[in-house]
Parts: sequence; structure tokens; C-alpha cells
Amino acid sequence: MIKEQEQIYEQIKQEQLLKQQKLLKIKPVSANLERDVERFLSMDPYIKIKIGSEEFKTPACKRGGKSPKWNHDMLFKIVGDFKVIHFEIWSFNQLLGHS
Repeated sequence: MIKEQEQIYEQIKQEQLLKQQKLLKIKPVSANLERDVERFLSMDPYIKIKIGSEEFKTPACKRGGKSPKWNHDMLFKIVGDFKVIHFEIWSFNQLLGHS
């Protein structure tokens, strides 16, 4: 009986923790870039999103060139407080833009 009560208590505690979590949805849609850094092929740009000490990446937009489209939902679990979200657009190892 005591083990059952402990299991029920633990389940309730876990459910309460899930309800307290902060979630943030970001949906990178597209970009209009000023330059294409590839000489012969179109770029495959991707976005790095930095929230606090965490870093996330979108899938690369294959042959996106100067007008990549991602339309990709990203759901982040937020831990602690943050004040700034950094967005960077990359192609391979070259930074193309940021905000």
C-alpha cells in the first residue's frame, strides 16, 4: 500500500513539473540574403538559434541560394530566464547574417 501511494505521489509530482515547463515555438520561414557565397552551386543555408547557453539548428535548405525557405516548426523547452534570442544564418562554415 505504501509503495502504491509513493508511485501515485511521484506521478502527480512529474505531471506538475510538466505543467510548469515553459515552451517556446519558433518557426523560421524564409530569408532574403544579399549574396550567394557559392561559386558554382547554390548555397544550402541553415539557421542557428541561440537561447541562453543553448544552440539549435534548422535543417539546411538544399540549394536555397539567396532565397532559402525552411517553414520548419521548432519547439524549445525554456529553462530559467532569458532576455535575448540570437538568429544566425550559415552556409557550411560561413556566417551570412545575424540578428
